[in-house]
Amino acid sequence: MSDNQITSNQKDRFSIKGGVKWVFSIESIGIYVFLVALISFFSLMTRAFLTFDNFIVILRQVSIIGISAFGETFVVIAGGIDLSVGSIVALSGVTSASLVKFLNVPVPFSFLAGIAAGCVCGLLNGTLATRVKIPPIIVTLGTLTIIRGIAFIIVGGHTVFGMPVNYRVLGRSYIGFI
Repeated sequence: MSDNQITSNQKDRFSIKGGVKWVFSIESIGIYVFLVALISFFSLMTRAFLTFDNFIVILRQVSIIGISAFGETFVVIAGGIDLSVGSIVALSGVTSASLVKFLNVPVPFSFLAGIAAGCVCGLLNGTLATRVKIPPIIVTLGTLTIIRGIAFIIVGGHTVFGMPVNYRVLGRSYIGFI
């Protein structure tokens, strides 16, 4: 059997059915034990940990990471890897905030510009990996540094603050109670 062939056992492991089996298997018990230990520890440290309000705060805190992880899931499923996600998120935010703060661009257009900046970065990564045939880990490791540097240069290493109210309102929007 060559290295490129996948056995039926491996195929089953990466299927939905195989994934569900793994979640409830003895192999995954350590994850659940660790989670219960963490929850127990923080619950003992403060009474506020197991409250509904704290649960909502935690969900809000991880929302950006969750959205990024959702997008990254498709890259991993396709057999790739993208190390530059955090830098692309930073550049998108810096682009949007800088346009509003320093160039007085209307908020909706600045948001579109931030999304466009992220799309251009993704297109660059995808083109280098698929058309130029550079391994995705090398491409994204390089663009991680380049894109983070561009974001740093745009703001001169400083935090962008004092944003207009309409920008902050959009950034603090809720979906339901989250």
